[in-house]
Amino acid sequence: MKECVTELTELNLEKVMQILSLLSKSDAMTIFLASQHGLDSRHETHVQLGLTKKQYYTRLKQLVDLSLVEKQSSGKKKVRPHNTPLYMPTLFGSMVYKRCILGLEDITKNSKKFEAVEILRQSSRFSADEIAEFLSCGSTE
Repeated sequence: MKECVTELTELNLEKVMQILSLLSKSDAMTIFLASQHGLDSRHETHVQLGLTKKQYYTRLKQLVDLSLVEKQSSGKKKVRPHNTPLYMPTLFGSMVYKRCILGLEDITKNSKKFEAVEILRQSSRFSADEIAEFLSCGSTE
């Protein structure tokens, strides 16, 4: 595996793998997505998310440990009733959300287009310029 690692240091690769591993778990992803708008730290929050207490607190701790979310006092970002703190994404967590989650969603949304381009490339009947023109025609979404 060391030969494959060119741009990522082993330490960075380990963190990337930890993040991907954690976010591949549906309960962790549910909490991470909910935190993007502020997640109340009340005792019934796990019920609202459809999770057991153990699932909720285990995954929440893992998200905090990986610096994806943090607990903030109610006055720091948003005013909340009863002064309940919020779990909010860290700057790092916001970047992971924007670049990875939303980016992957966009790529997935266009997967049929990518399949068509692969077919065109493999056919050898079309030049790179023709394929680029095909791509630019559909990019006015």
